[in-house]
Amino acid sequence: NWRLLNDPECASPVRSDFLNDLTDVRAPLLIVSLHWGSAIFGLREIARRFGPTHFVSAPFTKAEFSAFPLRYEFATRMAATIERACGGEQIFTGGGAAAAISEALAAKRNVCALIDVPPHQVGTTSAHEIAGRTMQLPNGLARIAHETGAHVITLLGAPDPAGADQGTEVLDPTGV
Repeated sequence: NWRLLNDPECASPVRSDFLNDLTDVRAPLLIVSLHWGSAIFGLREIARRFGPTHFVSAPFTKAEFSAFPLRYEFATRMAATIERACGGEQIFTGGGAAAAISEALAAKRNVCALIDVPPHQVGTTSAHEIAGRTMQLPNGLARIAHETGAHVITLLGAPDPAGADQGTEVLDPTGV
């Protein structure tokens, strides 16, 4: 539902208490999440509590979607909606992304990156223990988080079959 990200007055299906355990965490945050999870609806709450959040995204071109114009329209509208919810500008992957991510984190602004991308879109990855789970984190993100002292949190979500609570979970923050 577009209103969940766009309308601050809209009751969110995400528990507003999911960040309460992060009492000792301060910006900048490097939030890692997945594309196909309901956790994206938690980004508005993160921006509200921790400040504007930049969202890392691959750039879209009409040429990529030439056979599917409706998909292009959806992708660009979704990206714009996420940008408004986060309160920070998008950072597009490709040339200059690492510098933009580093600059944002060094300025104590948050960055959210979705890490479930095809391997050909990421230079190299390495395994990192985050909240007791091993995750492949793009090496550039891990290096930047370490250099800037950013707190890394993993934001995952799973819908409740009963439709009540989205079950958003923030795993314990940890340095990389």
